[in-house]
Amino acid sequence: MLSLTLLALACTEEPETVDPGPDPAHLEPPSLDGIDVPGAFEEMLALGLAVDMRPAWQGHVDTLAMGEPGCPDLYTGMADEDMMMDAPGLSWSDRCRTTAGDTFAGFVYWENDLVATTDETSGTYVDGVRSLEADGVVADGDAVLYEFDGEGTDAMSLIEDGEYVRWTYASQLRATVTGSVPFGDGALAGGWRTDMQLNYSGGDVDRLSAQGNVFLFESRVQDRFDSLNVNIELIGPTGAGPEDCQAEPLGYISLRDEDAFWYDLVFQPRYGDDDDYDNDPYSDCDGCGVLYVRGVEQPDPVCPDFDWIWATLSPPDPADYVLSTRDLGEED
Repeated sequence: MLSLTLLALACTEEPETVDPGPDPAHLEPPSLDGIDVPGAFEEMLALGLAVDMRPAWQGHVDTLAMGEPGCPDLYTGMADEDMMMDAPGLSWSDRCRTTAGDTFAGFVYWENDLVATTDETSGTYVDGVRSLEADGVVADGDAVLYEFDGEGTDAMSLIEDGEYVRWTYASQLRATVTGSVPFGDGALAGGWRTDMQLNYSGGDVDRLSAQGNVFLFESRVQDRFDSLNVNIELIGPTGAGPEDCQAEPLGYISLRDEDAFWYDLVFQPRYGDDDDYDNDPYSDCDGCGVLYVRGVEQPDPVCPDFDWIWATLSPPDPADYVLSTRDLGEED
């Protein structure tokens, strides 16, 4: 009975108050002072639209030309035993040094194909496709000439019939690409890590779709922004219908600064009523978007100019899709 009384008394005691300490400091959003905000979104999107298979493939082709018989070892199909040996492409797999001092390490597997037909009644049709899958590095001493780690593919088509022209280009790249050979001292010097899908067309219809992200290893936009996340669709002046908005894209464009703060510029919903983000309000077709800095809505709209896009988009040269063993100094 005594034990029950003590237990009852214990249950009625008030719990000890714990001092939680001072309230956490409120983290203010980063200042926009000194930033050309519309210009930053334009410049970063321009860099993002350059993140496709073209520099990755050209770096592959140019560094292959630096090889010599036996370095690197070339294979029909995939050289790695864990991969499909009946793959239709070519590969190199080695760890070697050429007489010129260039080193090849890892493996690269590639496929490429180009088909061109001409018909007097329907014109010329050209279709090209190529792909890379690799974990390989080509270097000159400590200087990386070319690195590709990941996988990518792209395809182009071209139709010409008299004055009628239609072309399309699609690139899907999930890879790290670096090196002086593909990038030199240009705006993307240092390379990037990306997961990006690009689809666009020209000639009779101007249309762009971009979805994915890219992290720039060395390049910076306005000495501040190092990453892009984008999900947009944009209609150009050629082939646009009366209901199409040409002034701004559907979707959003997001920039990240070096302090890991995100700047999200939200336009009209990417998927109409079934949009996949909750930011509100959406703008009308006025060329402006709502800016959120670290999730905090900013009072002033941001109005980038995207008219430059249609003058910069073009398909690859069909000849770039031709790469045979004869080009590598080997017999077909």
